[in-house]
Amino acid sequence: MKKTLAVVLPSLILMSSTALAWVQVTPPSLDYGAVRLGMSSSRWFTVQNWGPQATRVFGCSTFGSFWCQLQCPFILGPGQWCNGIIHYSPRTEGNEFQNAQIQTQDGFPTVFLRGTGIR
Repeated sequence: MKKTLAVVLPSLILMSSTALAWVQVTPPSLDYGAVRLGMSSSRWFTVQNWGPQATRVFGCSTFGSFWCQLQCPFILGPGQWCNGIIHYSPRTEGNEFQNAQIQTQDGFPTVFLRGTGIR
């Protein structure tokens, strides 16, 4: 009787940095609808640390007619959450699609943004 020995080798799976992150942003997208030029609209979001260790929260960046502000401590402990707000003040008529990135030590979760400037 012949015996066969099977050897299982571990494999390495590469993922993007956000796939490895323990920090989650909800909701993942914000729609501001139609906003008149010269006016602004604001939407809230939540940043939560689902990881087993504390993480650092460095800030939030946006582009175009969007402006981001975090109300987070520098260290966000396991299970803790905080809020952020993104303001939309259109400068021109038309649709705008942007991203807001939250900078943390464990990744860069993104909030997708959409708004329309009208007269």
